[in-house]
Amino acid sequence: QKLLLKLDQLVEQDRTWIIVDMSGVTFCGTLGVSALVRTRSKAQSAGGWLRLAGCSDHFRRVLQVSGRHRMFPRYDTVSEAVPGGRALSGGRTTSDRLA
Repeated sequence: QKLLLKLDQLVEQDRTWIIVDMSGVTFCGTLGVSALVRTRSKAQSAGGWLRLAGCSDHFRRVLQVSGRHRMFPRYDTVSEAVPGGRALSGGRTTSDRLA
């Protein structure tokens, strides 16, 4: 639920280009996936996007089994997820920690 609240705050603050660093996540169930899906939808409605970086094999399987694997662009690192190598500060891209 903390994840959903933080993601909602980002979108409400017009920070709609969102990269979620999943590298430290050891478990993500249906509630976590639902939070990501909901935030992705809100970000896209506002002209933005949500990308995932550092996904574990477990989380990739969760996305595959849930049929959500095509919804999220996935990158090995946060740096690779940043479009055109833009800096993460300023603009509508955020580097806020969610934890």
